[in-house]
Amino acid sequence: MLVVIGSSFTAEHAVKGVYEGTIGQLTEGIPSDEDRFAQELAREYARFLEYTHRSPSPSGSGFRHSGGSSRAAPADGNAAWC
Repeated sequence: MLVVIGSSFTAEHAVKGVYEGTIGQLTEGIPSDEDRFAQELAREYARFLEYTHRSPSPSGSGFRHSGGSSRAAPADGNAAWC
């Protein structure tokens, strides 16, 4: 049983490595819909973190969300994340 699993795992990663080394390298610079979505999501999350007030936690081991916003909504009016 271990031989089957090991062989399957090895073959899977060998094929994946060949693909990523050839076709993956050629198409790396072409953004897909998924790449654009991830980029926009990261941008919105960064904006959310920038405008969300955070205060030290009582234990002093980091930050926790205090529930309020420390800044006004952005000037462009995009306050959907507020």
